[in-house]
Amino acid sequence: CWIDCAFGVIPFAGDLFDFGFKANEKNLAIFDDQLQRGLQDRATEDKQFVCCMILGLLLLCLGSVAAVIGIIVLIVLYLSGNL
Repeated sequence: CWIDCAFGVIPFAGDLFDFGFKANEKNLAIFDDQLQRGLQDRATEDKQFVCCMILGLLLLCLGSVAAVIGIIVLIVLYLSGNL
């Protein structure tokens, strides 16, 4: 591309421009790919993402409840002198 060549000849600024320009080209390619895949595939991916998030939140809640129960048990054992 002529824009990349024009800014590429400038020593330090050309490197910065190349970094931003190439990242932008990659983002545009990813965006075009998503548009080509259509909404059908995205809906399936969205459902999978939501299911994974719900599962993660449930595991986080269960872990928190288990930690609280464990702490309560330790406190009761400590106060009763059995620890």
